[in-house]
Amino acid sequence: MSNQFYSGALNTRGQFLTAKAFTASGNSTLYGSIKAKGDITFNGSGVVVAIPPTNVDTTAPTLTAALTTDTAPDNTTNTDQITSKPAIAGSVTDVGTVTEFKAGFGNTSVTNYANVLADRQANGNFSFSRARLEQINGGALADGTYTLNLQAKDQSGNLATFALTFTLDTTTATPTLTLGSGSDTGSSNSDHITKIKTPTFSGKAETGSVVKVSSGTQTLGTATANATGDWQLTVSPISDGNYNVTAISTDVAGNVSAVTSPLSLTIDSLAPQVTLRSLA
Repeated sequence: MSNQFYSGALNTRGQFLTAKAFTASGNSTLYGSIKAKGDITFNGSGVVVAIPPTNVDTTAPTLTAALTTDTAPDNTTNTDQITSKPAIAGSVTDVGTVTEFKAGFGNTSVTNYANVLADRQANGNFSFSRARLEQINGGALADGTYTLNLQAKDQSGNLATFALTFTLDTTTATPTLTLGSGSDTGSSNSDHITKIKTPTFSGKAETGSVVKVSSGTQTLGTATANATGDWQLTVSPISDGNYNVTAISTDVAGNVSAVTSPLSLTIDSLAPQVTLRSLA
């Protein structure tokens, strides 16, 4: 391709492309652009007014992600971002072609993000299992709080980012169980013998856990552990007799604890019967 020359006397709209030099003579205005690998020379007082090209993609991809299962007690789900099942699903869509999709945890440098473009399906959906998340993390995911950073770029260079923070909680401690001192009316105050038919139980459990107190197959009641882990339950009236009382807790992520050792309880609300008889 030879050098290009423009000598128009009238204002012109267009684009000039050359692999060599470009020379403009005259005083007209060019509405468009000049692209040359060589020198661009104006011999007159010509003016170039840039016009934005049409049909340019300036919209970043749409990127979303969420926990696949936000676990909760009784096999239900909620939206507190606390889960015992670390799996994530989402989508990356764009009017054009998505050319880059990366993921990294926490403060990982963007240059060290994992390439997850192959995880994206043709319809834009993607999912990360626990194993895949641990590959992205570069190691096992212990219980704790994490932020997964995602970024996607289309063929026009438009960039979208998304950050998903969640807490992984896969275990919960066994609660403690005691009979309230005011409910132990036996002679030693620690023999778990009481005349009270509505005894109070208390203990410690993971914050927010629901503690269920039972005797055999009979549920005596439930209580929720407060911010410091304390829980307390005064049961409805129960009959006189011997009971083996246990407690079990379910935390906010749906993890179920082991059962406590049985607490032997005797309820005796009947006063002794005294019979008088004559010795004569």
